Amino acid sequence: MAAEELGSPAHRSGVRLHDDAGRLAVTVTATAAIRPGRTVLDAAESAQRRVLADGPVLTGAQITTARIRVTGVHDVKASRRVR
Repeated sequence: MAAEELGSPAHRSGVRLHDDAGRLAVTVTATAAIRPGRTVLDAAESAQRRVLADGPVLTGAQITTARIRVTGVHDVKASRRVR
């Protein structure tokens, strides 16, 4: 979820789960695709919100913490249409 939100390919992302008193603490490491007008912080916060909101639905466990570590950045340019 976080890698998808960051625009990171699966091979450039990883996740670690930690027990936090019977709940989950999640650490995601991934690259981020940055669109014009979006900052690295915007991307990381969006990924964090998604993990906290959607993670419990997928895992069935409460997630107490979601840490997002961005390890690299690449620009996403607006696509051009070919006529």
